[in-house]
Amino acid sequence: MNAVFAVVYSKVAGFPEGSVVTNIKVTITGAATAAITQDVAPDTADVTFANVPPDTYTFSISAIDASGNVFGTPVTTDASGNATFVVAAPATVTLSLPSSVAVSVA
Repeated sequence: MNAVFAVVYSKVAGFPEGSVVTNIKVTITGAATAAITQDVAPDTADVTFANVPPDTYTFSISAIDASGNVFGTPVTTDASGNATFVVAAPATVTLSLPSSVAVSVA
């Protein structure tokens, strides 16, 4: 399963002159899955984590400068106030099974 984050940005005043966001750090951490992090360009709207194993995850999205400093407070809840998301294991899978054969005798 893929986990897709649609990130919304807001202008926030009050940072020292010369401050620059160089990347956005998006991290997901499962109850039984180690943290997985992606660094994307500022203003990237969609961040996709491919092939995420089944688990219950927390997340953090931060604006980072070139020295690794975080600007503002990391986003740790979605627009509905949820702090976690669940990737469920599929109930069934599709298998490729033999369905016919052609036999020849030489």
